[in-house]
Amino acid sequence: MAGTADLLNINTMLSQLRNGIARKNRYQVAFALPAGVNAGDAASFVNPQSQAGQITQMQQQLNPATNGTVNIMCNTMNFPQRSLMTYDITQNSAPFGVPYSAAYDPVTFTFYADGNLNTRTYFEIWQQAVFNIYNNTMNYPSEYVSDIQMWALDARGNQAYGVTLQEAWPVMIASMDYGYADNDTTQIVSVTMRYKAWTPGAYNYYAGGF
Repeated sequence: MAGTADLLNINTMLSQLRNGIARKNRYQVAFALPAGVNAGDAASFVNPQSQAGQITQMQQQLNPATNGTVNIMCNTMNFPQRSLMTYDITQNSAPFGVPYSAAYDPVTFTFYADGNLNTRTYFEIWQQAVFNIYNNTMNYPSEYVSDIQMWALDARGNQAYGVTLQEAWPVMIASMDYGYADNDTTQIVSVTMRYKAWTPGAYNYYAGGF
């Protein structure tokens, strides 16, 4: 039987949970394709869909502000990790670590694949803004980076906590396995993003909100 002290501790804990417990299945994410490549005379080997102007149309087609198709199809996400890199120094014969930089690990998202594989096409277009397939040249970061907003939602569906991945780009689009034995198995698209840094707080990319 719980004693008075135990009940006080339980009541104290419950009093701090007026907004409930965070649920892993309550989240929201917003992607936006980058500005795109200013092809100019190099248009012959630049992916047409990744060129400035065209990429804006692909954003509206594949992940429009009205329903955010790619955003909605995001099956899993994880808030990013940040580690402080240190070096050891010794003072009074006792070693201890001193920070000198921050390190950011890549973040992987998975998506349900729709019938036309638009969720994969979306990130292929983004990745082809990073490099040009036909001659394997790289484009300027300003042409291929874009922010990603991520939120944890409360029980009412309100944005409770947010993170912005700054200057993100897709470093890997994973392979997709198919097989006749995989009857009625849902196909998943997995994309790994690199980014410059992440900051607490996220803003709504779409002016109309969600």
